[in-house]
This record gives sequence, structure tokens and C-alpha cells, in this order.
Amino acid sequence: MIYGGVEPMNELISPSQSENLVLVVAVALAIVGGAWSLKFHGARAAILIVVAASSLWPLWKLHNWLTRSDRQSGSFGLESVKVLLVEVALFVVLGALFGWSWKRITAENAEDAEKKERGEAKEEAKVL
Repeated sequence: MIYGGVEPMNELISPSQSENLVLVVAVALAIVGGAWSLKFHGARAAILIVVAASSLWPLWKLHNWLTRSDRQSGSFGLESVKVLLVEVALFVVLGALFGWSWKRITAENAEDAEKKERGEAKEEAKVL
């Protein structure tokens, strides 16, 4: 219906389409990221990537719940500074935890590879 000669705006994608998109991206990231990190960084890194990618869906659902609209008060979650601060704090804490874990896992993998390389070099020296 046209109001005052102007059509009302619609979303580019519906809420159900956005939920489906986030779910597909989370599954794809878990599969592709897990396989990539397993190949290049080992099983512990792959588990970390799969857990991080799998947390995308529940975090999206939490975001939707925090930013829901309240018809009685007429408020919308993103209008609240408290909601914004909760989401920023959650993002910072989870990002720092993931980054710290990734750095620790990849550093341990690099140390293991270096020790293995040194061990093989010693064995070659003994053979020669």
C-alpha cells in the first residue's frame, strides 16, 4: 500500500533469511576452517576453530534477544547503551580469549616442529 505517494520500505532480507544465512556461514566456517587448521596447525587448532565457528549461531541468537523490540515500552535494544556495552564487552572478551588460545596453540605447534626438526638433524649427523 502506498502512503502519501511513497511506498513503505522493506528489509533487504527477512529475519528468517538472515538467521539461515548465519547458520550456513557458521557451518561452512566450522567445516572449512576446521579442515584448514587441521592441515596446517594440527588437531588442537582445528578444535578451536570449530568451537569458535560453532559459537557464531548462539551468539547471533543472543544478539537477536538483546536487540529485540519491546512493544509495550516502544524501545529497541540497540537504543540502549547498556546493550551496546554488553555486546562490546562480550566481543572483546571472546576475541581476546580466542586470540590468546590461537597464539598459544600455534606457538606450541611451532616449538614441536622445531624440536622435531632438531631431532632429525641430530639423527642425520649421527648417521654421517
